[in-house]
Amino acid sequence: MRMTSARNIQSIRPMCVVVLAMFFSFQTGLPVNATSCFIFKLVIIEMNGTTDMTIDCNTTDLNANVTLLLNNDILPVGGRVTLHKQVFTIHNITTSDYGQYDCVTRSGSSTKVWCQTTVPFIRKEELVRYPKVTPEVKVIGAGTSTNFTCKVKVENSFQKYFTLKWFREENGTHVEIRQDDTMYRQTVVSYGHSVLTIINAQPTPREGVTFRCQVTYRDTASSFYPRLIVVEDFPPNITELKESVIVKEKDMLSQHCTARSFPLSNITWIYNGAELLVGNHYIVLQNINEQWLTSTSYLIIKSTSFPRDNGTYTCVAKNGNSSDEKNMEVSIDTVPFLDKSHSLWTNRRIYCQVSRSNPLPTFKWQYQRDPCLNFNPECKPDKSRWSDLPASFAVSPPSDDATRRSTVAIPKDTESGFFRCKATNREGSAENVMKFFVSGTNSARITMTTKEYDEEGVLNMSCVMTCKGKMSGWYKDGRELLAATDPRINITSGTESGLTWTNLVVKKLTANDSGVYICAATDCQSRPLNVSEDIKVNKVFPPTILNFKNQTAYNQISTELFCNISAHPMPSQVHWFKAGLPLEDQIEYLNRLLSSGCETHSPGFYRINGVVGKLIICKPADLLHTGFYTCNVANRKGEINATAFLNVLENPVVLRPANVTHLVKLGEPWNSTCQVTGNPVPKIEWKRMDGNGKGNVAVNQKWENNKEVVLLLESVSEQDIGTYFCIAVNSKGIAVAFMELDRCAILMFVVGIGKFLLVDPARTLQDQCGNLSYDPSWEFPEERLTLGEVLGSGAFGEVIKAEAFGIADFHPRCESAEKVKRRSKMLRRISSSRLYQDSSGSPYVKTTVAVKTLKKNAKPEDFDDLASELKILIHVGEHKNIVNLLGACTKGDRLFIIMEYAPNGNLLMFLRKKREIYEPTWITTTNNPENELTIRNLVVFAYQIARGMEFLASKQCIHRDLAARNVLVGEDYVMKVADFGLARNISKRDMYVKQTQGVLPIKWMAMESLFDRVYTEKSDV
Repeated sequence: MRMTSARNIQSIRPMCVVVLAMFFSFQTGLPVNATSCFIFKLVIIEMNGTTDMTIDCNTTDLNANVTLLLNNDILPVGGRVTLHKQVFTIHNITTSDYGQYDCVTRSGSSTKVWCQTTVPFIRKEELVRYPKVTPEVKVIGAGTSTNFTCKVKVENSFQKYFTLKWFREENGTHVEIRQDDTMYRQTVVSYGHSVLTIINAQPTPREGVTFRCQVTYRDTASSFYPRLIVVEDFPPNITELKESVIVKEKDMLSQHCTARSFPLSNITWIYNGAELLVGNHYIVLQNINEQWLTSTSYLIIKSTSFPRDNGTYTCVAKNGNSSDEKNMEVSIDTVPFLDKSHSLWTNRRIYCQVSRSNPLPTFKWQYQRDPCLNFNPECKPDKSRWSDLPASFAVSPPSDDATRRSTVAIPKDTESGFFRCKATNREGSAENVMKFFVSGTNSARITMTTKEYDEEGVLNMSCVMTCKGKMSGWYKDGRELLAATDPRINITSGTESGLTWTNLVVKKLTANDSGVYICAATDCQSRPLNVSEDIKVNKVFPPTILNFKNQTAYNQISTELFCNISAHPMPSQVHWFKAGLPLEDQIEYLNRLLSSGCETHSPGFYRINGVVGKLIICKPADLLHTGFYTCNVANRKGEINATAFLNVLENPVVLRPANVTHLVKLGEPWNSTCQVTGNPVPKIEWKRMDGNGKGNVAVNQKWENNKEVVLLLESVSEQDIGTYFCIAVNSKGIAVAFMELDRCAILMFVVGIGKFLLVDPARTLQDQCGNLSYDPSWEFPEERLTLGEVLGSGAFGEVIKAEAFGIADFHPRCESAEKVKRRSKMLRRISSSRLYQDSSGSPYVKTTVAVKTLKKNAKPEDFDDLASELKILIHVGEHKNIVNLLGACTKGDRLFIIMEYAPNGNLLMFLRKKREIYEPTWITTTNNPENELTIRNLVVFAYQIARGMEFLASKQCIHRDLAARNVLVGEDYVMKVADFGLARNISKRDMYVKQTQGVLPIKWMAMESLFDRVYTEKSDV
């Protein structure tokens, strides 16, 4: 059997193309001399429906009857099916002709199926489908790159007939993209799949530019046009948001905010100053339109409520560091609700107020006189007798003004009666009727101990009339009080010594007993009268603690723990605990906190008298103050505790090792501990510098605990010599401590006059302070030193004003034979009775000095630092414009450094004291220097300070903390550079590089010191 598409059908148009996709031979049960059966696997159906198909069922027996089956059913000849000899033709084939065809021949009684096949059909228009490009629209930033992917489904048999090309828009037309175009790159992934990459895209018009992905099959093509919009970054601009919205309470609010920007904005809502919490009542939906560069946020409130949802809503649009915001005022309208708790008035100023209303209402007042109230507080108003207030009644504010409260001033001659107020806004109105009671005369009064009671208490009040009249009874809020209806009530009355009295007792008070109590009576002239008092009964309830939450503190001068208590009676005291232990002994009480806050207070716990529930922590520190805090409160109704965690965060601080050089012997074991503090607990690691100055050499280390790591060297080798550093890191910062490990050096002698020092030439003097011996020539007898007041103090050290006997003749820098002999005699007189006399019997001159020493709580490291400072001062030498060393006391229990005393304090305080008399002139203003400060004086001061710094530089010493507070003003206003606590020796190099994390005076530092940690004599000035 052969199947072919008819080529000779005249009705087929020239454009008709017959496609032979694949041939294969399929034989089953054929005679040896039978014709082979060729099967077409694909037949194209033309769009005009004129395609014919022939099926050749020729056999060697030309007289055999041949039948064609379609899906096992005989296909009758006639109509669209014709038979010529043994060849079938199906005219104008359609997709309904799809199926399995069988050629069947009958010869005598035998039937044979020569061949069978299934013929699929594909319409020509399906061969060339429209390509699909993703994305269809793309928005990117200028200077970036992006891709478009173009795909089209192609039958495998037809792939070689298809082409796919990209075109770009240029001057209103599309130009094919060449392979050598540097801005565009085409990548063929597979047949029918191509990717276009746009490189370093440049800004386009607002509507963008289009590209074209074109797929072509022979003479037929179809295209898809993706669009690219390239924009430069621009900040958000909110384009759509209503300024004001009015919604009735319980109705739904739905508003949107639209912002245009690139990159696209993230939109949040702020309600009354705080970020809107999406949840129970609020729904926020986001929508993004990349094509139009807009972000839209929809705010939905399903059921509005006043005052919960009333207020200002702010739409905030942000992209990167830019933002825009606009406000929307939302008014939730509700009818007025009047406060009706005060229904009986006895004073001549009454008011009517709303408990809730939006917008605020206007008030209208009416009045009716009713004398019956004088003897019957329970009488009711007559609905037909209401009239507007006369002009003599002053209404405040005026009736036309919207307000929360309206007040009426009642004239003195007004009798008892009823007042009616009506509050009206655009949503509706509400009214309230109140009684006005003309209370009392000079002949009656109510006496009591207090007007305010607690629940479960006893109310005891007496009403006394100064003549023999008649008591009518007691009333509360217009209702008569009777013992028969309330067993808590006891009323007694009587007449005594010309007085008429009645006494009211109410036991086991409740909050509902609050109100106006009226004593009604008839006086001696048979006139009705009454007196009243307003009584308040407070509800008693056990304490509750509100919003006692965990807190975090970082880099703060103070923090507060507030135990917000709701209780009655209110507890007078709150008991504080930390980690279960009471804090009462550690809390200091203040009458008030100074305006400077905690700056002038020591670290610790403080409480202000009269303020209940607040604990102030000054200068919080992790080691001292991090932990769980509990506040405990109680009253007669109960007791409650609340616990919260205070987490004081701190930057890492390396306590050990110090920035020094350690000398070791090769072959011996050695270790060093890195100890740090910080919160969160820092990650600690030891590293060693390699030959390129990078800290990337791992070392052997062991954790002792979560804040200590030990560097271990089992046997020091030549490769172990070098710079090590311990690095501690947490989320708040980083700290590094450096340490040099060096082999024991070959020492050499440096010989001086009368003394010698051992100096390592490979290390600076600063590094060797601990190894240098102390020169005994500077030792001054401590017995000749009389200590006085403290001039200043720090954490571990202090400076004391003192008197030194004979130090004026001490001169330890002078090595002449006479001076050496004099110092020797002075030291020998320490134990004699002539302690304060020289060898000739003359008394030593008493000199005021400044003594620098340590406090009792100082650590051994602090002693080493002070000893190092002493050796630096000896090394630097003497100069008129620095604070000079006079001597030292090192043999007693404490180390004293004796220095020059500056009677005028430091330069900072000196200038502040003279601020009022400063004159910006070069001319001398007075002969008394005490009363003068001019530009000329300032220049002289600067010159002297410069001389002092020049001297330090000549000694290869940099100060690192030159500031007005560290310059002392001596006699005759001579400037003296002081405080060498941060000084460093730079004898080997012309600069010092800081490698530790110690505190430095940031405000006064040079830029290279601040950013690069480099210090030179230039950075000092």
